[in-house]
Parts: sequence; structure tokens; C-alpha cells
Amino acid sequence: MAQLTVVGKFKAQPFSRELTTSSKGTVGAKIGFIILEHYDPVAKRWEGWQGRGLTIEHTFWIYKADNTEIAFAHKALKEGIGWTGDLMQFDESVEWNMPTCRIETEDQEYNGKTYTRVKWLNPLDHDSSDGGGGKIKGRSAIEALQRRLSGQAPLPPPPPSEPGSDDIPF
Repeated sequence: MAQLTVVGKFKAQPFSRELTTSSKGTVGAKIGFIILEHYDPVAKRWEGWQGRGLTIEHTFWIYKADNTEIAFAHKALKEGIGWTGDLMQFDESVEWNMPTCRIETEDQEYNGKTYTRVKWLNPLDHDSSDGGGGKIKGRSAIEALQRRLSGQAPLPPPPPSEPGSDDIPF
């Protein structure tokens, strides 16, 4: 499987999951997605990409170090892939057929490198005129705070999620 490096809207099937904890105690749900289809905004249609073997992994930070719920991430996971709120669902030994969903990716620069990351997580049946993006954000706590602090200078972007990275800003 190859890492997705394309920005766009995709239909994706979650294929892996695990709980992870940052060095500061933030709890996250790391989800691996295999790309099934890509939305072509020019042709305004979905194109099959399943044979390309592309995947992307993203960590949705769900609890702060003080055990405070990160509500927007809970909502994204519940509506996007049917999480019930039970942390045991992220244990691979627990049976859970995660449904196909829609994701939107973006590029993010961090320490001079550009990474492709999941920007949005939506249920498969989410619809909009442009391929179905932009309903539920699965983003970091800092980005959620940015949206809440309207009218103030933007905060610096969080570091990207990458395997082995424990550089979490909170």
C-alpha cells in the first residue's frame, strides 16, 4: 500500500484502528483509511481509485490530558464511522465493521516538510453540490480553538500526525 499524497475528496474504507496517547497524555484514535474513490471537481463525478492501493492514516484527538472530551472529534467519529463513544471499539480485537465514509485531505507544512492529512470526516451519505465535503471536522484541539476565537489572530497550526510522532502541542 502506498501513502496518499493527493489533496481532494475521497470515499474511504477504514481498515485499521488503535488508541494512542501523546507524551503529554492526550488520547487519540488513530484510523487508517484505504482510498476507494476520488471526486473529480472538473468532471463533477466520482472516479474509482480502489485499485491504486492508496492509504492515509490520521489521529483524531478525542480526550485532552485532563480527560476533557474534545467534542468535535467525538462528533466526527460518531457521525463519520459510527463510533459509539466506547474506547474499546478502537481495540483491534473488538469486532467493529467500520462503514465506508468520506474524507477530505489537505496539505500541511511542518518543519519544512509538507504532509497530506485528513481535514474532514463525513458519513458516506453526506451530500453537497461539490462532492460532499465540509460537514464534520476531525481536527486538532488548537484548530477547534481557532474557530471559537473569532476575530483574534490565528494560532500556529498543529504538527501533522505521522507514525511515531509524539509532538503534540497540548
